[in-house]
Amino acid sequence: MSEPCGIITLISDFGIQDGYVGAMKGVILGINPRAHIVDIAHGVERHNVLHAALILQNTCGYFPQGSVHLVVVDPGVGGQRRPLIAETEDFFFVGPDNGVLFPVLETFPPIRVAFIENPKYILPRVSNTFHGRDIFAPAAAHCALGVPTEKFGTQTKTYRSVKLPKAEVLRNGLRGQVIAVDGFGNLVTNISCHHVEEYVGLGSLTIHMGKTTITEISRSYQEVPQGSPLAIIGSWDTLEIAVNGGDARSKLGAGRGVAVVVRRSSRG
Repeated sequence: MSEPCGIITLISDFGIQDGYVGAMKGVILGINPRAHIVDIAHGVERHNVLHAALILQNTCGYFPQGSVHLVVVDPGVGGQRRPLIAETEDFFFVGPDNGVLFPVLETFPPIRVAFIENPKYILPRVSNTFHGRDIFAPAAAHCALGVPTEKFGTQTKTYRSVKLPKAEVLRNGLRGQVIAVDGFGNLVTNISCHHVEEYVGLGSLTIHMGKTTITEISRSYQEVPQGSPLAIIGSWDTLEIAVNGGDARSKLGAGRGVAVVVRRSSRG
């Protein structure tokens, strides 16, 4: 395992209007003044553990080895779920045991996982509603200072999973769904570029989503007229449905869970 590099990243559904993110940063810097704090996202859809898990999985690998990735999307705060810290060959992860860390720990298998329970590494007074400030932020700060994972509490080999919906292979194509909507209103699906190439091909195809039909995958948004829908391979290497210069969510009346079908076309 590489040593902590001093970087702590933050993902939350707190937004930036209420001071919650600032309070977490204050706690981190009070413990570890040399920490480099990086905001990945604070506009995660409220209480959407899957959305946070996808953002974490698709961004953490761009950071230096030894980074500490802190995720606070925690609808079960104050309940039975427990706080976790995980150590992998490349990174450390801190967050609630509600499944938000599960996908990234499949990509980066953990060496050790422990519950955060040692009072030395959390604030003396713990709110029932703000574990991000009182438990997760101080744990991340101490982790970045080099406190070993096993010092935080009881080690565990089990933690909650979250099921990422998988695209279904059809006789002549793929059926998936919208799993996230980004800040531009682009509809991110669970249909990977690799699966499109393997089961459909990037040539003649037809994409159906509700009443919307698209007959090609564009390389840029400008390949269709302003205000028109298009399909494009996004930065997560998955198929996205977008509108050139617009918001696909509102214009097409679609959101998370909407089915998307890609079929080989008989054209040409």
